[in-house]
Amino acid sequence: MFPPFPETGFRPDVHSTVYRCRASNEAGVILSRFVHVKAGSVVSLLDIQGPLFRIEPPYRFEFSNESGGRLDCAAQGSPTPKIEWLI
Repeated sequence: MFPPFPETGFRPDVHSTVYRCRASNEAGVILSRFVHVKAGSVVSLLDIQGPLFRIEPPYRFEFSNESGGRLDCAAQGSPTPKIEWLI
């Protein structure tokens, strides 16, 4: 939870960093994907929107060499995000 804060209360280690969720029990541990958090002033948030996935690739993708496969990824934001595939 990120409560409201004055501009003078901005802390890069809390308001502009990468988070991950971790869940664990006696049977094991899981980690979420990375969440890039960035707080800004109300004016700047109206003009700029960080990328959000409209179509997010699945965690695992398998396909046949005979049929091929298509891996989709789409995002929205302002300005419009550039989509790249990294190996």
